Amino acid sequence: YYSLGSDFQYLVATGDYIDTGSDDPVPVYQRQNVTEVEIIGAELGVEYFITPKMKLIGSYAYNYSKITEYNSPGDENLAGKYLNEVPPNIVFVGLQWQNKIADLFIDFSYTDDQWYDEFNTEIVDGYSLVNIRLSKYVVKDLQLVLDIQDLLDEQYVDRKGYLSPGRFIMFEIKYFIN
Repeated sequence: YYSLGSDFQYLVATGDYIDTGSDDPVPVYQRQNVTEVEIIGAELGVEYFITPKMKLIGSYAYNYSKITEYNSPGDENLAGKYLNEVPPNIVFVGLQWQNKIADLFIDFSYTDDQWYDEFNTEIVDGYSLVNIRLSKYVVKDLQLVLDIQDLLDEQYVDRKGYLSPGRFIMFEIKYFIN
């Protein structure tokens, strides 16, 4: 895909801060029109049946998003900067296996480094996740699900600058009404 955007809406730091009583003041952002941005990317997804009950799923996404022109009343010029919170590479691989004991879905995903701020001075490191989901129909319309996200408990900082919760376990009981 290719997109050339004009008057692109973007949050830009004003230089002001709010004192919340914590060690770090919170920056104030203002929505501004960026004169021109260029977004180039590609996505590819594949599914391969290893057996009728086992499927391999994969995808890759590439994104190049850059501010090409920026006319602002302030001193800062964002022209030539990459859009923040946009990882250039995202990879996903999953294995789905339906069997007599339970249905299993295990996946691996990688999110590349990305800019944290609009001035491209701070980078959020890339991170990888392994997730697993077990599900079983105990009777026709009743399903039990165990979902474990971040199985390896590798904490990371997300693109909003927040620390991930680490391993996260959910249990669901689903009843389907027809």
